[in-house]
Amino acid sequence: MINNLQYGSISPTRTYSADPNYCEYTGSVSLAVTVADVKNELPVYDAQSDDSIERKIKAVQTMIERYINQDATPRTRIAYWNLPQRIICLPYGPHLSTITVKQRANVRDDYITRVLDTDYWIVDNGLQFKKIELNYQQHTQIEFVSGPGSVSDQLQEAIIQEVAFQFKNRNDPDMTAPQMVGGLSLPTYNMIKNLIRH
Repeated sequence: MINNLQYGSISPTRTYSADPNYCEYTGSVSLAVTVADVKNELPVYDAQSDDSIERKIKAVQTMIERYINQDATPRTRIAYWNLPQRIICLPYGPHLSTITVKQRANVRDDYITRVLDTDYWIVDNGLQFKKIELNYQQHTQIEFVSGPGSVSDQLQEAIIQEVAFQFKNRNDPDMTAPQMVGGLSLPTYNMIKNLIRH
């Protein structure tokens, strides 16, 4: 599944380099919260709404991950930069490992796998958000593992809160929307704003 990154969605990387043209993840995504967690918040006792709640969890989790530029659960991602870069900050995170770095001179060429500590160097800070310094300024493809070992209570609560809000108001198109920030309700934004990567 390809996730096109919107302008400003990974603003922290703008300090160092251009954003990737796109970033995709491979395999399935683990949900940060369960349907039962959300049903306890609502509360909902029957199973009729389980599918709807699960879809909302996936959508809200993806929205929050893009907003804070961090993954809630571990997954393998591949990011692509079509413009030559010298230094790249990997999107999302925290970055558990870098699997491969590949480059090509132009779109007609095949990617060449680069060698760590010869063709590129990984710079890692205390929070495990990596940037990569490249020896060659070419089109770049980087495969990496992103996401924490466990989901923080703060992030779980934000997802539950936003899904519950959206579920409660799903049948009211005329509802006066609360103040929104980045497509999220203000209470959810206030809960996650300190998680946004700067």
